[in-house]
Amino acid sequence: MHPAMRLRKVCAVLAVAAACVALPRPAGARGPLGANAHPVIFVVSKSENRNQVHYAVRLDDQCVPEGERPVRAFWRMLERGPGVTEPLLPREKRIYGVGRQVVERGERGGDVALTLRALPDRPVRVEARTVDGKCTVRAVSTVSGAPSVLRRVHAVLGLFSVKRIRIEGTRLGDGARLTEVVRP
Repeated sequence: MHPAMRLRKVCAVLAVAAACVALPRPAGARGPLGANAHPVIFVVSKSENRNQVHYAVRLDDQCVPEGERPVRAFWRMLERGPGVTEPLLPREKRIYGVGRQVVERGERGGDVALTLRALPDRPVRVEARTVDGKCTVRAVSTVSGAPSVLRRVHAVLGLFSVKRIRIEGTRLGDGARLTEVVRP
């Protein structure tokens, strides 16, 4: 496999262990994907430059995921400016794109169970809830083998390779901080 393709596949692994934070969404908030986009920070950051792949979930005014495919990925082109975004190219969607999505809606929010195309066997659950009148969003997957709220991911790259991947999360239940270092 060509080194650049191997690097893209490893970066897709990072996206599964991406960071997601629960933040209030102000009424009428606007994001790169529309009026009701709420950033779900699945961030793939890397040592070679500041550009990142972000994931966002489209929510309605009741904090419920909109449509059958509410989660989308896009580039945040930080090398060109803080507000510059670009869509994924078709070839990038094969790696960074969102695969299957299953939406469950409720009175106070909803969930999106999803997979990334590069990693269909490692699910991520995006949970959107209204708590005290504010919409909060978090991504839950595994960190060090434990169900966790994903917090941060960073890849340290070498010449045509990934040296290591650092994944950080907060374990569900007791809130313990977990860190997992993956060496490809």
